[in-house]
Amino acid sequence: MLGEDIADVSGQLTGTKVLESDGPAKIEASIKGSGKLLGLDATVIGTYWQTILGEGRLYGEGRVVMMTSDGGVAKWTGFGIGSVTGSGFSSGWGVCGHFQTDSPNLERLNDVATVSEYDSDENGDWTWHITEWKSKAASG
Repeated sequence: MLGEDIADVSGQLTGTKVLESDGPAKIEASIKGSGKLLGLDATVIGTYWQTILGEGRLYGEGRVVMMTSDGGVAKWTGFGIGSVTGSGFSSGWGVCGHFQTDSPNLERLNDVATVSEYDSDENGDWTWHITEWKSKAASG
């Protein structure tokens, strides 16, 4: 079941690279940004790859590191299904993933999966809203 909001972050696409692929076109992207993670100011850096499946459909996998203002660090890993929404880098995604952290103020992130919405405009500016997703049994 959906739980609390975990993060709201935004930023910019910082680089792209075409990867070798025998199948659909595969692109690697790097991002950086900032926002809030569990109410703490956070810096975000990450890399993901995506394939263009045709008819505007996308699939991707990524890894992100979020560093909070109190010195916490959380790694996030996930995958998503997206669609092209306009020209340039415009796309919208539904994304699932999970965090791993040893930071005391962030440790509750280890116990939940995440679902999120990630949207990018034609220039590569993006927003990412992350919500926790946990089983009814884990919810108490």
